[in-house]
Amino acid sequence: MVCKSRVLGSSIFIVLFANASPSLINLFALLFALSFFSLGLIALLSGPIKTN
Repeated sequence: MVCKSRVLGSSIFIVLFANASPSLINLFALLFALSFFSLGLIALLSGPIKTN
């Protein structure tokens, strides 16, 4: 369930970021929100790294 919400949040913020106005504060806020959702998905894709 967590993965589905991250995919949904990430796709929503990608669309918002692509259609954003060229305001610097607006772009950084959307980029921060997009990275919040996307970096969690990257961690899920790479999987846990086993350490000895």
